[in-house]
Amino acid sequence: MIGQDNTPRTMIWWEKTVEYYFVAKYLSKTAAIAPLDGKHEKAGDNIFTQDNKWILIEFKRSKDDLADEKIKFINYEQAKNALSAFDGHHFLIYGGFLGPGKFDLWAQTYFSEKKGILLNEIIQNGKRLGAFRLYVESYITFKKGGSPGGSGGLGLMDYTQVACINKDEEICACMSLSDFRRSVGVKPTPEVEHKRATPGM
Repeated sequence: MIGQDNTPRTMIWWEKTVEYYFVAKYLSKTAAIAPLDGKHEKAGDNIFTQDNKWILIEFKRSKDDLADEKIKFINYEQAKNALSAFDGHHFLIYGGFLGPGKFDLWAQTYFSEKKGILLNEIIQNGKRLGAFRLYVESYITFKKGGSPGGSGGLGLMDYTQVACINKDEEICACMSLSDFRRSVGVKPTPEVEHKRATPGM
């Protein structure tokens, strides 16, 4: 949202507060919530075959927490130089207050740091699965622990989420990045190294 963050110091909220606030606004009534396994596997697989789009979101508690993302990379500047031209579907979303009792969200692109993005613009900027998967492969290769077979820097406190957007511009599925990787078989490999600089997205 566009506006000044006038967050009272006495207010308390968490990354999950930001995530729930965003997802509740755009979640379809028929949405599938991951993990996509077990008895839900068939329904989950269906979202990967439809003409849906995908976005990658890092939920942060507040603007002051955005800089924490940089330490998750082997070399943040290298990752930024390689991917900033292709991150129109990758967002940082954080919370704050416009005034007393007026909690709201702000958003910016992850690497290129384009600010003043409206929440409905996020939903409109999804990528098709093929291009999205290629971006994720490149992205996790830059993360600490992103070597082949690694977790791609995705720890218990990592709030990276993948959202699937349907033709009605609603979130029809929401899952962690690690669940998405398992579902579509994304795994960083040595071949991804040459894609990092020019992912062609």
